[in-house]
Amino acid sequence: MEREDSGADRFVALEGAFNFRDLGGYAAGDGRVVRRGLLYRSDTLHRLTPGDLERLRGLDLRTVIDLRAADELEQHGAGRLAGHDVVVHNLPMFDDTRSLGLEDVAAEEPVAKLAELYLGMVERGGASLARTVELLAAPGGLPAVFHCMAGKDRTGIVAGLLLETLGVPDDVIAADYAVTTGAMRRAADWLRANAPGAPSPSHYPAWVLDAPAATMLRFLAEVRARHGSARGLLLDAGADPASLDRLTDALLAAPG
Repeated sequence: MEREDSGADRFVALEGAFNFRDLGGYAAGDGRVVRRGLLYRSDTLHRLTPGDLERLRGLDLRTVIDLRAADELEQHGAGRLAGHDVVVHNLPMFDDTRSLGLEDVAAEEPVAKLAELYLGMVERGGASLARTVELLAAPGGLPAVFHCMAGKDRTGIVAGLLLETLGVPDDVIAADYAVTTGAMRRAADWLRANAPGAPSPSHYPAWVLDAPAATMLRFLAEVRARHGSARGLLLDAGADPASLDRLTDALLAAPG
């Protein structure tokens, strides 16, 4: 039986990650509900403590989708879940964080700029998106977690596309995205306390730490304008229709 979604138990409390949460419990458009305990989103996993690893073992994770770029992987490593009966796949959506043109986001209209950046990511990262669907849909692929560094942008894109494909309403998807704002501030506070020389939250441009719902709403609207739907975008990116169908069936359950 699926639990009624309150959101109160969505976060997995960890010491070394601040945005690890269950994407289950959301109502889908056809009356079904996204199953709990099968698909998680997170920020970076390279700071996990031994206690965190023990907690995550209880989730019975089988797959980790690491969306970080090569320079991030080189700097921080593969993460401490590797080798714990979990298969880790590095599927970067772009080659190098320095190639994104993030300085443009700090201009006026950050919501529009960030949504445009997200569209650029999915256009460049189609192979990553298609492979993500394939791995999640494969036998034994779930439970799974996908993550980037902050768990906001790349992770937010993948979460938004998957939830929209499952039929979750846009306002719910945008609200899930917006939850990351608090997690970003907790991560920044942790870095300030534990990483010498790390800047405080006040040193970051507002758009770095904020995840306004309007950004995700605009992104989803643009996805529909260009591809018809999130499913259309994933298919255009090379995802296999049968894999998408299998993943949908695996992740959705009848309510009650």
